[in-house]
Amino acid sequence: MMAALILLVSALVWAAMSAFALFEPRLRHWSAFWASAIIICLFSPVLGLVFLYIPAPYSAAYFDVPLLHGSLQALGGLIDAPQENPQGVGAVLWSKLFYFAGLIYLAGVCVMVARLVIGRLRVGQIAAQATQMSAPDVPAFWVTERSVGAFAYTTFGRHGGSKIVIPRTLMQSLSTSELADIVRHEAAHIQRRDDEWGVVLRFILAVCWASPFVYMLFAQWTMSAETQSDMAVNYGHPQAQRRAYAQTLLKALKITASRVWQYPVASFSTRHLRSEKMRIKHILTGDVPSFKSLRHRVLLSFVALGVTVSGALIFASSTPIRAVADNSVIISDLSLGLA
Repeated sequence: MMAALILLVSALVWAAMSAFALFEPRLRHWSAFWASAIIICLFSPVLGLVFLYIPAPYSAAYFDVPLLHGSLQALGGLIDAPQENPQGVGAVLWSKLFYFAGLIYLAGVCVMVARLVIGRLRVGQIAAQATQMSAPDVPAFWVTERSVGAFAYTTFGRHGGSKIVIPRTLMQSLSTSELADIVRHEAAHIQRRDDEWGVVLRFILAVCWASPFVYMLFAQWTMSAETQSDMAVNYGHPQAQRRAYAQTLLKALKITASRVWQYPVASFSTRHLRSEKMRIKHILTGDVPSFKSLRHRVLLSFVALGVTVSGALIFASSTPIRAVADNSVIISDLSLGLA
């Protein structure tokens, strides 16, 4: 049932965020906007389930909420009469179906989390084995012999130990100015803490693996993070320099096209050609960074918190619950619908 809740919530969130981005195109470049959407997709249904277990402050009465399906139970409200358990072969089959679906969902979560942990350990190993290099007018970076794309790595919670890792095959094919552009791009990822945020959002993605809408939101976050890092390198530069930067991106794509493995979050280039085409378009047009002030971030945080809590309360109030003799509350039906 948790998977169904996440699917429903993520579909609504994706539709709402896409509509907002269509109305205000600058939102597409705001990574915090998409990160907030991903967080809402998980925490809204989880918080709703938590609310269901809060001890009821009322012994018998409940109040009506004229929302969604008409009369909804308020948080902690109790139904006058106990719900009847469904009987019959059909009910038993549905019960077994939900049981096995739940097992499949939990197994999927375990697999996705394991993949995330293994991938993270692999990235850390590559970064640890890389050799520090230096070049004139280029910030510090590390070189690896592995067939990967250039990426930024930060040990979670230790921002000072970040590394910019570049494969030797890519470094040898770049001029000093091109190498400096790539290093500055990765440095922007480190400054924005994209690698650390990527770990958090990928964990949410692992828990929400059954929803394609969360994957689409994560793709939007990745694209916006890359776009904002490109802006950090090119903001205020003339057209000739932006075109040179776009050529560097194309060269990196060609060199690493046959690579075995790609770090997916804070990397200079990806395997998604459609996304890279959009990046090149933004680079050449010289888009201006937007929604970067503290006021915008605080406003977004309050809106996201309000949406999360409101969604959780709506779910909790529309889910039938009942009291037993010892005043404990159990869940009699986790469907999102009618009492």
